[in-house]
Amino acid sequence: MAGLPPTITDATVILTFGAGGVYYGYCEIVDVLFEFPNKAAYVTLTNSVVAQEITYAAQELQQRIDTVYVMPYLGSDAGITLTLREINAKLATANLIDRYFQGAEPDMSPAAAERRSYAELRILDIVNGIDRWGPEVGSDAQPRGMLPQYQISAGATILPDPNSMDPRDAKPVFSMGLSRFRQNDIM
Repeated sequence: MAGLPPTITDATVILTFGAGGVYYGYCEIVDVLFEFPNKAAYVTLTNSVVAQEITYAAQELQQRIDTVYVMPYLGSDAGITLTLREINAKLATANLIDRYFQGAEPDMSPAAAERRSYAELRILDIVNGIDRWGPEVGSDAQPRGMLPQYQISAGATILPDPNSMDPRDAKPVFSMGLSRFRQNDIM
């Protein structure tokens, strides 16, 4: 599992965990407040609340990307830091909007769904290799070894079925080894 995201110091922040005046993430409070509509209408939307959601969103972002690249990203590539900043801000904003709309209409905010969908599609592009960060494109991100992709389509069949409880399925269709015929019997 990846370590904590990069540390951001802000004296106005007190999290429910960790040291005071510190939060973790790839974006800052102003990035999330820029994304959050009608922020002035919510009196309880303090810097501490926003910082905590930034930290949670950054951890979620890291866990998804950590399968492909070494996280936390501490490099200096401007394209990567901007992408991480944008995704972190969108996820944190979606979490905040869901939090404030939860009492009235749970999971009914199109603004939160739009931001979450955008962030998840960007993460999916990174994980699937559409958006490349490795040294082959001149960045300082460290790629991880890829695991093999096995055929999981509905048309693929495995015999004998390893999940079957029927003892008749336990016999393999083909076997390797000695033939049941003796050499003298074969013409």
